[in-house]
Amino acid sequence: MTTLFLAQLFGLYFILIGLVVLLRRGSILPTIREIISNRALLFVVAVIELAAGLALTLSYPSIMLSVEGVLSLIGWMLIVEGVLYMLLPVKDVKKMVNSFNKPSWYLSGAVLSVLIGCYLAATGFALI
Repeated sequence: MTTLFLAQLFGLYFILIGLVVLLRRGSILPTIREIISNRALLFVVAVIELAAGLALTLSYPSIMLSVEGVLSLIGWMLIVEGVLYMLLPVKDVKKMVNSFNKPSWYLSGAVLSVLIGCYLAATGFALI
């Protein structure tokens, strides 16, 4: 996979997820609570995050001010979150997730997601 393809893929993904979170914030809060209450599902999510994070960081090992750096940063964030979900006791995962599972975090996260998505998509589709 090329950098441009991944920029297109993650760019569109972040734009769409950001817009969904902006529009459906109220229904996402209880969904996240349900996910962290299901240890098996949380483990599956963690394994997928870890695999995706490793793929990105092995492809883009350096964090820098470029598309490659953004992809690397996303990869490292996925690795950290996946490992924490697998290693921490359930009560600590719930405490960590519940500290962020608030409407204000979703609003700022959604806006940030759309902005990062626009940057990645614009770069991937050679608009900038």
